[in-house]
Amino acid sequence: MALNDEQLDLITAGNTSVALDLFAFAQGRNATTSTEGSLRTARTTILRVAIDPIAPEVARGPLLGASLADLIFASGQAKAIGDSNVQCSATIEPVGELAFITQASVKAATATSVTCSCTAFAIALIAQ
Repeated sequence: MALNDEQLDLITAGNTSVALDLFAFAQGRNATTSTEGSLRTARTTILRVAIDPIAPEVARGPLLGASLADLIFASGQAKAIGDSNVQCSATIEPVGELAFITQASVKAATATSVTCSCTAFAIALIAQ
């Protein structure tokens, strides 16, 4: 299956979408830039548990039931090397209702190079 540029930048999971935005720029005679990213989704059944840390040990994590959910994995990296004006950004923007999300980003730079990375994991519950 071939995806167009818009489809490569956006994956839809149920009523939730995750956009991956990567940018790299550099100036100079031997300037190089690169971007790469990955968006993956998997539909599965998850168990929902309510955690009550003050409840007696046998009642701390009662099972609420099973739910259909989309697991969303996203990561990206942008790199730029050049004589001047090296820039990059790597961001992930979730849109919609998520039950859980965790994400991180990092940027490492010198005067002539920069690398930006981002990653995210999210869970979107599917209405049945």
